[in-house]
Amino acid sequence: MATPWPPVPDWPANHRKHAAKLSRYLQTAVTFIDTPNGQPLEPRAVRASFMGTLTLLAKLAKIPDVDHVHDAVRAAHAKTKTAAETTARAIESIQTDPNTNNTTTA
Repeated sequence: MATPWPPVPDWPANHRKHAAKLSRYLQTAVTFIDTPNGQPLEPRAVRASFMGTLTLLAKLAKIPDVDHVHDAVRAAHAKTKTAAETTARAIESIQTDPNTNNTTTA
């Protein structure tokens, strides 16, 4: 009789959850492989682990590269920070000497 592997799981859609579930599944499978009695592997279980791995790899391959988004956000953050500092200096200048910055005409 073959070693009873864990049941074939339904793989989650989210790649991180899928990876976590696949990791647990494969760790359990490895414990069954490492049994001292050396019973043969069940082909369905081996197939399930391969299919889970292939599905995860396909999901990971389809994840878009978001480095350009990260870079754009960092650039926008830097510009916003510079603008905020400039505005703060202008407000401070107006508050310290309101007469020199008065633009009303008489």
